[in-house]
Amino acid sequence: MFPVRRQRPQRLLVCVSASPFARELVRTTHQLAEQLETCWYAVYVASSEYNHLSPALQERVWQTLKLAEALGAETATLASSSIVEAILEYAHDHDVTQIIVGRSLRSFWQRFFGNTLVDRLVRESGTIDIHVVSQKFTPLHTARSPSGAMLRKWRWIIALGLVGMAILLGYPLRPWIAPYNLVSFFMLAVVISAVFLGLGPTLLSALLGTLALDYIFVFPYYRFALSDLDDILVLVGLLVVGGVIHASVARSRHQTRTAQAREEEAAALYAFNRDLTTATELNVLLDVIIRHIWKTFKCHAAVWLFSSSGDVALCRASKDQVCEDDVKMEKACRTFQQGEITGRGTSFFSEDSFQYLPLETAQEVQGVLGIERLENTVRMLPEQRRLLEAFVGQVSLALERTRYAEEARQAHLLEASERLQSALLNSISHDLRTPLASITGVLSTLIDDGSMISEKIQRELLDTAFKETERLNRFVGNLLDISRLEANALAVSMDLCDIQDLIGAALRQTEPRFQDHPIHVNLPDGLPLIPLDFVLIEQVLINLLDNANKYAPPNTPLEIEVVCHQGWLDVSVADYGEGVLEEEQERIFEKFYRGRSKGRGGGMGLGLAISRGIVEAHGGKIWVKNRPEGGACFTFSLPMPALADHKTEESV
Repeated sequence: MFPVRRQRPQRLLVCVSASPFARELVRTTHQLAEQLETCWYAVYVASSEYNHLSPALQERVWQTLKLAEALGAETATLASSSIVEAILEYAHDHDVTQIIVGRSLRSFWQRFFGNTLVDRLVRESGTIDIHVVSQKFTPLHTARSPSGAMLRKWRWIIALGLVGMAILLGYPLRPWIAPYNLVSFFMLAVVISAVFLGLGPTLLSALLGTLALDYIFVFPYYRFALSDLDDILVLVGLLVVGGVIHASVARSRHQTRTAQAREEEAAALYAFNRDLTTATELNVLLDVIIRHIWKTFKCHAAVWLFSSSGDVALCRASKDQVCEDDVKMEKACRTFQQGEITGRGTSFFSEDSFQYLPLETAQEVQGVLGIERLENTVRMLPEQRRLLEAFVGQVSLALERTRYAEEARQAHLLEASERLQSALLNSISHDLRTPLASITGVLSTLIDDGSMISEKIQRELLDTAFKETERLNRFVGNLLDISRLEANALAVSMDLCDIQDLIGAALRQTEPRFQDHPIHVNLPDGLPLIPLDFVLIEQVLINLLDNANKYAPPNTPLEIEVVCHQGWLDVSVADYGEGVLEEEQERIFEKFYRGRSKGRGGGMGLGLAISRGIVEAHGGKIWVKNRPEGGACFTFSLPMPALADHKTEESV
């Protein structure tokens, strides 16, 4: 029984060129891949000839690669001086089993002197099958500018000048040096031509140098005698040396340019990714995108982000009028809905100066990036397009990361809100149940056993019920006040008020609760009338006094001090308790937050939050600091009119 040999999976590779037939070659490979139900690759090798292609041919190469990518191929652009070696190396790295390449139908002499790319592929492919598809030969036009044509003319003249310099250097030495020892001067001219002038001037230098050596330096002088083997060897040597040096220099220059281009692309991508990573806010992220696109491509850019309903939620552009253009916004919406590139250079909105690129990830389209090149800039090269595609991919991922971070933050806030609501319900239920239980107990005692209780005890029970009722009233009032503050429904009625009357009214309300704490008030003389809401600021002062009463040790005084300075009125309430921990001095004004210091009595943690809301509604500020002698000092500051401040200074 013979062993069954497992068949190797098929993988196809098509070689892309600047030929117009390359698109048909790509479609043929796509059809073959569909029949075999396998993956395929499209590869273009950017050799030294690529830099001499016209922009139209470079654009054709890029469009062909885009077509292959749209048909499902994995595309790649390889930089190498040897096309065959680059293709075979890529094929072996990706386990390619079949290579599809095009062959031009040339004449006998064109095939004899022309490129042998297909023949080399067939010879060196090894186990890889080569499929050659015939195509009509179309000459490729290189990019020629007027300055380049003028430079090419001067190269031939310079080559002639180099041969002339070699003659001038060797002629004085003719009597003393053998003729063929003077060939080094002509060799130098050939080397210089090969390094700086190109292949044509190099061959011209070699030919003219051989003729000059035979005509001027070989006896009999001033006669051509190229029949000697020595003359032929000199000519061949000069031609070979010139050709080899020219090929080496061209390969080295191409590799240098390719390495520099790759280094610039890598540096641009690194800087772009670094700034995208450090940008935590969406607005900063959009600014980074626009700035780097201008820096790298010299293009104006605009970014449109959309809501879940498909409407434009945010627009940021290097030119402000772009975001105000309804036509461009409509085109961006169409691009967002279709998920395809539109605008300049496409079949949709081709007359527009912008090209609209969807910022698409594996999940969804994140937004649209608009690119507008300047009028005086050249057409974007394929290398720049590839770099732009990399930018677009990074922008899409950055926007997706920002969206996920925002969703995570919202989820965290929702979770914290749910925990807060749970704590609030527990706190409210406990704080409301305690006075209600006390009131219910007093009333039930009086109803059931009222006839057996003395009048004095009944009075004490009624006082207890009254205090618990006041406490319950304060809890409910705090809840209503914090609700109005959060809904921005707190109405502030500003009137000129006397701060001394305000402190007196607050003390009259709190006096029954502060029997264990004497209150010391320090007021300067000649205080002016202050514009404020009497009832609301009185509530602030009552909340601060209640807070001090809760945390101050028994039989210790509470201090109220008023100070005027630089157009502000500061009112302080101080105690001799444990003070406030430094890390809590900001959070203590948050709603439902209770400090870790030990205090008497309960509370929902709303008094200080309400006080801050009222003070800030007056345009003031509130803070807490620990006193050197011990205890906490809560201070709120209210703005004073300039006239009132001036009178205060005069009275002092």
